[in-house]
Amino acid sequence: MKVRVKLYSFFSFLSGTPDGIVEIEAAGGLSVADILGRCGVKKDYIALIRLNGINKYSYDEEKLSDGDYVEIFPVFGGG
Repeated sequence: MKVRVKLYSFFSFLSGTPDGIVEIEAAGGLSVADILGRCGVKKDYIALIRLNGINKYSYDEEKLSDGDYVEIFPVFGGG
């Protein structure tokens, strides 16, 4: 199984790629929580996760399917 993950803003530095996109492969199933762990993203810093373009507010145990696209947006502030 393979999923694509797009890390936005300062999370993109965790990807090690210029565009913040990584592909994650696993022999078994993956959850959003697994993706966060593999990318080194702490839940406290997440503002929003989108799965295939749909906002997910309860995502800890959300199971992923082959070809899914996960977008991770950090909390940000300014003014």
